[in-house]
Amino acid sequence: MYNLKYKDMLKLNENGRVFGEEIHRVIESRNNNYSLWVIRAIERSDLIKDKDFFTVLLKSSGGRPKTQFEFTIQAAKEICITEQNEKGKQIRRWLIELESQKANLDLLTHDELF
Repeated sequence: MYNLKYKDMLKLNENGRVFGEEIHRVIESRNNNYSLWVIRAIERSDLIKDKDFFTVLLKSSGGRPKTQFEFTIQAAKEICITEQNEKGKQIRRWLIELESQKANLDLLTHDELF
């Protein structure tokens, strides 16, 4: 339908959100520096913390703790639009379809089931 293979699709976590690293990998961003890319994507898309995206400080393995970014489906679509490449367009269309399934209750998040 969108020329996407399963490995190319974004996966929703148990909160119904998408991990930033997942978006970065799947849209095949030209910017290989994830930390820089995610900050720019948030600024470029004018996203609001604790509304459009959420941060989780992961446990440190001896160094500096890593910040994990989780994005709403809407925010993930916005990021894909601003990436301005073909993969971003395909993912955005697929996310719109996911959102439609969720609205029709064809797709439920972990929290909605329990």
